[in-house]
Amino acid sequence: KTKRIKRSTPTSASAPYSASSRPSSSSTTPSDHATKSSAGTNLIAPNTSLGQHFLKNPAVVTAIVAKSALKPTDTVLEIGPGTGNMTVPLLQQSKHVI
Repeated sequence: KTKRIKRSTPTSASAPYSASSRPSSSSTTPSDHATKSSAGTNLIAPNTSLGQHFLKNPAVVTAIVAKSALKPTDTVLEIGPGTGNMTVPLLQQSKHVI
């Protein structure tokens, strides 16, 4: 088995479909949340056998958006569905994201 790197828990603004942005259920206790690792966990899973991966690292998203040199008048075509980690920063820098 390969060793997994533990990542920090994404905020709801950076990962709209992450487990941390789900409303808490009244049937779960705080100890239940402590035993489950929500770091980098998404409610939707990529099909890695087809090469689909979700971008989770906020530093990579920031670097991609910064290097794209977007202007406030630009319209951006974002390819592929995902968790919204790239869409939110693109919307902050450009006029439209399609």
